Amino acid sequence: MGRKSLRNQVIHRLNNKMALGVSRHQAKKELRRASGGKCNFGATTDTIHSSGSRKAYQQTSFEFINWCMRVKGLNKGLSVK
Repeated sequence: MGRKSLRNQVIHRLNNKMALGVSRHQAKKELRRASGGKCNFGATTDTIHSSGSRKAYQQTSFEFINWCMRVKGLNKGLSVK
């Protein structure tokens, strides 16, 4: 089977970052504790806790992919990392 399309790669990547039902506040608290209190104010847990945020990230990603393909001639076979 061939490589997934860029859109499918984005969807898969966002699905892996979803943490619905998990308190963002609690996740940041645990991150601070694990780092010994050395997290900055803008520390992130690298997860998405809101379906609204996920929808916005997905829309922006798709717009960027379309721009890359239209303007820069992006190859559909590239991988999202």
